[in-house]
Amino acid sequence: MDIRVQSFTEPWTDAVKEFNRRLRAAGLDPDLKFPESPVPEFPPQPGREFFQEYYLATEEAASAVRGTFWLTFEPWLIDGETISASHYRLPISEGIANPAYRSVAKDIMLAALARQPHLYCLGMGGFDRPVTKSLKKQGWHMGAVPFFFRVVKPARFLREMPSLQKSLFRQAAAAAAAWSGVGWAGIHAAQRARGRNAPPSAGIDTESITAFGPWADTLWAAAARSYTFLARRDAETLNLRYSSTVLSRCLRIAVRRNGDYIGWAALLDTPMKDNKYFGSLRLGSIVDAFSHPRDASAVITAARRWLAARGVELIVANFSHQAWQDAFRTDGFWRTESNYVYAASVPLSEKLAPIDARLLTAHLTRADGPGPTRL
Repeated sequence: MDIRVQSFTEPWTDAVKEFNRRLRAAGLDPDLKFPESPVPEFPPQPGREFFQEYYLATEEAASAVRGTFWLTFEPWLIDGETISASHYRLPISEGIANPAYRSVAKDIMLAALARQPHLYCLGMGGFDRPVTKSLKKQGWHMGAVPFFFRVVKPARFLREMPSLQKSLFRQAAAAAAAWSGVGWAGIHAAQRARGRNAPPSAGIDTESITAFGPWADTLWAAAARSYTFLARRDAETLNLRYSSTVLSRCLRIAVRRNGDYIGWAALLDTPMKDNKYFGSLRLGSIVDAFSHPRDASAVITAARRWLAARGVELIVANFSHQAWQDAFRTDGFWRTESNYVYAASVPLSEKLAPIDARLLTAHLTRADGPGPTRL
């Protein structure tokens, strides 16, 4: 068969729709549906370093799409050097449904690497998913970005968390703890003990914002080089990223100490409904945040208090940097197993080596890559 990788253009729209239909019928997760318009959310523009491009693997003789992927090009800072990196999104092959097209997965990866060698993926739902298995076979380096949670309303948490409902014994124990108040007291006591080293709140105030001003540029210039690698978070890039359909629903706050801006956070307040992870809890998410690492604790405490004041019942987050991990712990958060996987192409892995050790001084959050698509 003759497979050609090309840009997604209007004449291929119906073929993309048919490709999505075939793979959905074959059992592909509906969340992995490829966009059915050739116009990306952030199209290339002169002078813009942050943009997207959509690509198709086509079989011309059959007028069919056999694979897809898209790239989000963005500037990264690595050891003080700015490079172009790309998030590699929805690399889907017809081989999922038809073994005759197994080779398409390699075709689209080679095409993506030819356009941008510094590729990464984030999220993907765990190490056992088809995408992560395929990337591992191709030599990509991968690990997990740590997951943290803090319970705000223990009784609701004990009744609603699906992981507590997996057996009749757990369900009965959780219900009894919620009803008796034992669970409420125990969770609060444990979180207070864990949060005894939280930073003082004197002089800290929080402001709701709709855009990032010049203060965000000042903060970026002062703090960015404290991280070994991270995506650019200056005002222009942030205002563009947070105009996206995914990130625009984030609530943004600026954090000040004695009137000076020390950081910011992007948050979600999401009422869940029969979610497989969070039941019907009102979920708060610390999607992203930025400051000098020394101020991470103040920013996390301010974000947690702001979400709790809104009435969320559980707060979750994924952060890589050790200072931010410590900030969550000192604020009473718990760390548990994470399915938020990061993967780096061989060229990017080599540039970041030793990547596992350097991840502890890098800044990766749920806002990177595709953003908080499932929260």
